[in-house]
Amino acid sequence: MQRKSLQVWLRSLFTSRTVVVCVVMSVLVAFAGPFGTYEAMHLPARTLFWVVITVISVPVVDGCRTLIGRRMFAYGYWWRALAVCTAFATIYTPLVYLEVYFVLWLGYGPAVPIWVIWVATFLTAMAISAVQHMWRQDVRALAEQTVSPRLADVIPNEPRLVARLGPEARGAILSLSVRDHYVEVWTERGMASLLMRFADAMAELDGIDGMQVHRSHWVAVAAIAGAERERGKTFLRLSDGRLVPVSRSYKDAVEARGLL
Repeated sequence: MQRKSLQVWLRSLFTSRTVVVCVVMSVLVAFAGPFGTYEAMHLPARTLFWVVITVISVPVVDGCRTLIGRRMFAYGYWWRALAVCTAFATIYTPLVYLEVYFVLWLGYGPAVPIWVIWVATFLTAMAISAVQHMWRQDVRALAEQTVSPRLADVIPNEPRLVARLGPEARGAILSLSVRDHYVEVWTERGMASLLMRFADAMAELDGIDGMQVHRSHWVAVAAIAGAERERGKTFLRLSDGRLVPVSRSYKDAVEARGLL
């Protein structure tokens, strides 16, 4: 994986909200010392141990959401959360169990059944999902009261593509991206995956002011917050913080619009 691609991936994983959740969870479990770590380690060692455990969980969660959650978009939030949390607990528990077992062995602590860790991991993941869902509901309610005029003007009439999205993701379209056979539609309210051709998806944007900047990416002009260059490669920074690459074949057209 190239350095820039790795940086983009890490930025998409460790957003400000994700960092806050990691810090809060690490502090809480460090003081609680679950699974025998309270007896086996002092507070500084416990804190470092649980920071590592928590950080490792972020890419695992992202992988579960990508493989399972996005393909279950039509099933509703709680069914998706249940499937993702079950997969996450099943994959993540052996990693935690091995690390806890090693630490307890060093500290001569008691053995912890793996099923206890699985249940605790699953319930914690579901609790975090519930908090995130409530937070998003509050944000959506606020957004409905104060709609951004700039993005609202982009879609005076709802494009046909928006009608394909579930209620949770309907909003002003920021960008489109291709992933496997799916088109990821990013809006002000989230992301939805649609099983369709990229060309068909762009055809259903119905006049939104935007342009294709890569063979796998389209962006709305109103969503562009800036541009970045590194090692000869160009990226557009969108209003939600994501970086979208601009390929060489489309760079001239992007420059002609004054977007770089």
